[in-house]
Amino acid sequence: QGVVRPAVCNFESKDWGPLLLRHAAAIAYVNAVAAEAGADMPLWFVHGCGTLTSRFENDELAGGFGKQHLAKGGVGPIKSWLSNYDLSPDLSQKEVDYNLYQAGLMLAYGMRGGDQTTTDALMNVTNALSADGKGSASKALTGFEKLLDSKQESIVEYLNKLISKAR
Repeated sequence: QGVVRPAVCNFESKDWGPLLLRHAAAIAYVNAVAAEAGADMPLWFVHGCGTLTSRFENDELAGGFGKQHLAKGGVGPIKSWLSNYDLSPDLSQKEVDYNLYQAGLMLAYGMRGGDQTTTDALMNVTNALSADGKGSASKALTGFEKLLDSKQESIVEYLNKLISKAR
């Protein structure tokens, strides 16, 4: 990918370290791809890619983190969540964890939630990021976000399906 925006990983323990390393690597990669495509991807999408690699490696792991997500409030109103997405130091760790998991959940649902329309919309985003058309990724992402907002009930069902696979 050439010169990329770096990502930092605090490899704090043998349990969390590999997850955090995957998250950081995915962030660096998605930032590089977006830069190459001339796209400015929102924070939720960038960290959603990180969370997808760190907490959605398999359904059992995703379900375990999903139990925690449900305890923190579960899938809330998606449109307002997307427009207010934040990871600032002003947030509690619970709020940061909630936002990180939900970002990954949106992408996991788009990839494997079983709704072809949503999968196609996410593929439009990835296709736009691999194309030379500047601005097309932003337009495709807006379409994906609108579709996610209309699929809240299905996303809740998908989360419950993941939770059922947790240990």
